[in-house]
Amino acid sequence: MINPLLNFLKKYVPLRVGLTNLALVITQLFYLLRFTGKEGLPNLTFSASDIFILLYSFITLNILIQLINVITSNSRKLWFTASIILLFLYNILFSYQYRVKSSFDFAVIRDNLSDIFYSKSIITIVSDIGLLELSFALAFSILFIVLEYKKKLVSRQRQDKPLLPKFVFMATLYAAVIIVPLTTNDQMTCFFKSVYSYYFQNITPDVTYHPSTYPLIKKGNASFAAVSAAPVPSGRPNVFIIMIESFNANFVETRSPEGIEYTPVFNSHIKEGLYVEKFYGNSIQTCKGQLAVFFSMIPSFKGKVFVDYSDTKFYSLPQMMRDNGYTTIFFQGYADINFDNTHNFLGKNGFSYVESVQPMLRPEDKEHLWGWGVQDDVLYKHFFERLDRINTQQKDKAPFFAGIATISNHMMFNYVPPHLRKLYPQPQSWKEWYANSINFSDSCLAQFFKELESRKYLENSIVIITGDHSFPMGEHGIYHNEASFFDEFFRTPFLMIWKNRLSAERIKSIPYCQLDIAPSIVDLTQVKSERNHFEGVSMYGVRKIHPIYLIQPYNGGYIAVLNYPYKYIKPLKNAGKREMLFRLDRDPKETLNLIDYTENATKLKTLQDKLQFIYLNQMPAEHNEVWLPAQ
Repeated sequence: MINPLLNFLKKYVPLRVGLTNLALVITQLFYLLRFTGKEGLPNLTFSASDIFILLYSFITLNILIQLINVITSNSRKLWFTASIILLFLYNILFSYQYRVKSSFDFAVIRDNLSDIFYSKSIITIVSDIGLLELSFALAFSILFIVLEYKKKLVSRQRQDKPLLPKFVFMATLYAAVIIVPLTTNDQMTCFFKSVYSYYFQNITPDVTYHPSTYPLIKKGNASFAAVSAAPVPSGRPNVFIIMIESFNANFVETRSPEGIEYTPVFNSHIKEGLYVEKFYGNSIQTCKGQLAVFFSMIPSFKGKVFVDYSDTKFYSLPQMMRDNGYTTIFFQGYADINFDNTHNFLGKNGFSYVESVQPMLRPEDKEHLWGWGVQDDVLYKHFFERLDRINTQQKDKAPFFAGIATISNHMMFNYVPPHLRKLYPQPQSWKEWYANSINFSDSCLAQFFKELESRKYLENSIVIITGDHSFPMGEHGIYHNEASFFDEFFRTPFLMIWKNRLSAERIKSIPYCQLDIAPSIVDLTQVKSERNHFEGVSMYGVRKIHPIYLIQPYNGGYIAVLNYPYKYIKPLKNAGKREMLFRLDRDPKETLNLIDYTENATKLKTLQDKLQFIYLNQMPAEHNEVWLPAQ
C-alpha cells in the first residue's frame, strides 16, 4: 500500500524544495510581520481564521514555486532566472500592498494598458515601490548569484522526469487555488485571482438586459426640473467647467494646523454662487469624471468608456450645446491630448475643439513646466488667448461651452517647485505635499477670474469649479485612490457662479454628483433637445434626496449607492470581503458597518435593488446601444 502511494507521489507530485522556497517564505514572513497593524492594514491575530489564512498563504506560495520549478526544470539557467524574477516580483507586490493598502489588481494594468508606457505613468508606478523593498530584493538576488556561482545551490532544485504529469498536477492544483474563493496573503496569487475575476467572474447577477431598449432615453428635457425655478438668462450665457485635478473636498473651508486656509481663493468665491457641501465625483479617474460631467452617465466599473467603448454612440452635453449654437472647446494642461483616447472620443462627441495647451507654449513658459504639465495659471492664460482667436474668427459670435482640465495638482503631488510651496517649504508627509499642491492650484483660480473679467464678450458667463475626481489624504490611512471606497475617494467640491444672475446659495443636506451637472446646465441655459440620455437630476426645481452612484473599479472593484444618509457598498470580486452599510449623518467617518443590524433590513434591500441601475448602465455601453435611433 505504501509503495504504490510513494510511486504515485514521485511520478505526479513535485516535492523538490530548495533555496528559492526558503527565500520566498522568508520574504513573505518578513513583510507580513513588518506590515501587520500598520496604518490602513489589518493586525494579524491568533484567531483560528487568521492562523488558517497565514498557513494557507505559505501553501499557495509554495504551490506556485513548485509549478514554475516544473516548467523550468529542463534548464538550470532558466530556473535560476525564474527564481530571481520571482524574488523581485514578490518584493514589488508586497511593497505595493503596503503603500497602497491593497493587493495589486490586474484591472489597474488592463484598464490603463494604453497609458502605462507614458513616462509620467511609469514614474507614478515606480513611486509605489519603496527603496527599502527594492534593496531587499537586490540583496537576495546578489546572494542568489553568489551561491549559484560558487555552489550551484539555486539551480540544484530541479524535478525528475517525466515532467508533463507533474506539470498537469501542479497546474490543476494552482488553478483550483485561483478559483476557490479563499483569502490568501500570497500577493502573486492575489494578482492571478484578480486576473481570473476580471475575465471569468460574473458580477452582474440577476440582471436582465433587453437589447435595443435602453431605459434612459427620454424625450425633450422632461427629466429635468421646471425651468421656471432657474433664473431667466439675458442672452445665451457662456459656460465654463473647470475640473481641478484630484480636488479633495475635505480641504475646502478648512485650515492647516498652523491656521492657514488651504483653498482661500475658492473659499472667497463660495459666497458668490451655488455651493453644494456634499458633492461627489462618480469615480476615481480623470476620464471617468469627464464621462460623468459631459455625458451624465455612470462611469464603467470595467474598463474605460473613452478607450474600451469608443465606438459606442452617445449624445453628450457638449453635443447638445453645439446643436443649440454653442462653440464647444475642451482644453487641458497635460501635454498629450491622446492620453486615454481623449482627443478622438471627445472630438466625435460634441467638442468642436479638443486641445492641449502644449503647442501654444512659448519659450518663456518653459520655466512653468513641471510635474505632469504646465502650471494652472499659465494654462488659463493660454486658454483665454485661444478663445480670443476663435471669437475673432466667428461671424455669429456664438457663445462658448468649455471644459478645462487642469494638471498642477496631479499625484504624487511632490512636483511643486520650492518657490511655489506656500504652506510647507519642506514637506514631511503626503498630506503636506498635497496641501502645497492644492493650495497652488487654488491660487491659480485668481488668474482665471482675472482673464474672464477682462473680456467684455464673456461677461455673461456661468463658471463651474469642481474636481475631475477626489483623492484620499489619509482620512482612513490611505493615500492612493485605487485602494478603497470611503467618502474621501469621491467627495469633491462644487461651486457654480453666474455673476449678477445666480443668487448665492449653499445646499447643505442634499448631496449631488457629477451626473447632475449636465441637467443643471440644461435648465440654466434653456437649451433644447428632442431626446437625451442624461442620468442625473437638475439642482434647480424641486430638490430631494436621490440616489448617487459611485464606482471604484480597482482593488477587486466596489460599487456603491448613496441615498443620504445611507451609503451601501458592494465588493464586486473580493473573496472574503463583506458588503457594507453606513449612516453618514451619524457616522461620517464610516466606522460602523450596519449590514447585520436587522432594523436596517428594509433600507438595505432598497439600496441593494438600486444597484441594478449600475449594472443596467454598463450593458448598453458594451453593446453600443446607448443612443438608439428615435422610434
